[in-house]
Amino acid sequence: MDDDNLDQLLKDKSKMIFRYLMKLGLSRADAEDIVQETLVKFLQVLDTIAVDKFTPWLFRVAYNTHIDHLRKKKRRSELPLESVTLISQKTLDDTVLTRELQDEIHSVLDGMHPAYSHMLLLKYEYGLSYREIAAVLGLKEDNVKVSMFRARNRFREAYGRLNHERT
Repeated sequence: MDDDNLDQLLKDKSKMIFRYLMKLGLSRADAEDIVQETLVKFLQVLDTIAVDKFTPWLFRVAYNTHIDHLRKKKRRSELPLESVTLISQKTLDDTVLTRELQDEIHSVLDGMHPAYSHMLLLKYEYGLSYREIAAVLGLKEDNVKVSMFRARNRFREAYGRLNHERT
């Protein structure tokens, strides 16, 4: 891989990993530190990883580094709400509705078992396949499919309860 392609790959993947870590509840500084650690580890083993395995490998290392940091700090922070990027043509009502929906989704995810919310984020926020999620989490693909089924059901139930409470 030439230097220009590697540079662009690192920029793209670092942004993706950073957003992922922010959604896991890390502060900006912690997320930046973990991205940097992840990229250093990536550069050390770059020649040993197949190109199609880059993304799952990066997610796995970032997640494991995050867990290591949690163990050191022995604390769990709340999942922050990521700011919504809005298209200038959206109306104020659309903006408010988008923010409310995002708040509801994050509220439901925050109340779920961390493994389930983690899987849902990887699947629906980052578009990873079941195989890639399995690689990130160190599970078998069939286990991921079963867990995703359960996670979706729990999300659906919790979201239904949340909406039922508001009516």
